[in-house]
Amino acid sequence: MNASAHTSAGIIPTAGLSRARDNAHTFATEWRNAGGSLAALQAILGHSSVKVTEIYGAISDDLVEREATRVTEVRAGRNRTKNATDS
Repeated sequence: MNASAHTSAGIIPTAGLSRARDNAHTFATEWRNAGGSLAALQAILGHSSVKVTEIYGAISDDLVEREATRVTEVRAGRNRTKNATDS
């Protein structure tokens, strides 16, 4: 099949769109894993719905664990401060 046959069959444009979508997924995942906000990512990608952005912006299990640890540490610090002022 020659290039013009691929184009008329819709193969080349679809392949290009697939690569663009893959790049968007990769960018979005890296953005979220670096701590970028979902709202900012939605604006960057031009999505009208945050639900679409959530699909693109999957986060790693490692990030979830790091964030859970960070929040736990922040809360523990608040509890230590609260207990110190209660005494």
